[in-house]
Amino acid sequence: MKNYVYRRGDNFYYRRRVPGFVMPYETRTEIKVSLATKSEKEALRKASIYNDYIEDYWASLIKGHGTEDPEEAYQNMIKLAKAHGFAYKSVADIAKEPIEQIVERLKVASKAIEKPEVVTSVLGGADVPKIMLKMIPEKFWPLCGDRLVNKSEHQITKWRNPRQAAMGHLIKAVGNKSLDSFNRSDVLKYRAWWMKRVEKGEVVAATVNKNMLYVKDMLQLVAMNNQIDSDFDVMFSKVRLKEVEASRPPFDAQYVQDVLLSPTALS
Repeated sequence: MKNYVYRRGDNFYYRRRVPGFVMPYETRTEIKVSLATKSEKEALRKASIYNDYIEDYWASLIKGHGTEDPEEAYQNMIKLAKAHGFAYKSVADIAKEPIEQIVERLKVASKAIEKPEVVTSVLGGADVPKIMLKMIPEKFWPLCGDRLVNKSEHQITKWRNPRQAAMGHLIKAVGNKSLDSFNRSDVLKYRAWWMKRVEKGEVVAATVNKNMLYVKDMLQLVAMNNQIDSDFDVMFSKVRLKEVEASRPPFDAQYVQDVLLSPTALS
């Protein structure tokens, strides 16, 4: 990390040339930013955080062929704010901070006026990325570690597959909309989509009810983890389909084979 830190006067700076493999996607040839400290130890700490940010930013540019992924961009803003000694907060939340803290943010922003990404990170100007329905499974799996304790890889796959399928069915029914815009009308649309399949004899009510439970569970847990204030208990209330028990033969197959058709019974 010392290779990227240098001292000019009393202050330390981070400086790094843009690697050749990043040049097709990066408008700059060199990254240079003040670390706003006279302490070498503190400079190295901040440089390490900033270096993580810049490497993640470059990786996102390459992945997006020059366009940064919105979610990765947001995470990078969080890291960049941390590199400057602040927790990333929205403009509304910054406005609630003590005036002294707001002044400190403004000081850093004013010194970095030619670096819009720094200004955005310390003053809370980044757009919070929307969580789309197609993103739900990958956000849901890491939140379920407690449910998968002592399960084999095969068991985990069997647990995941119906939930992945349920989310796919939801997207077919209502489209790939954002989680924060999901509402009761979408649940009813999803139910109607299933009802058509039930009427055609493609599925039974029990299958629909399981899918409803899977979807509700996934949406609810991801929303809670991302502080999205939606009441999924209300949204999914009274949507269960009536399950009709399939008619059963008077004797089960094993009884017929072992008792009624046994040699002793026929003798």
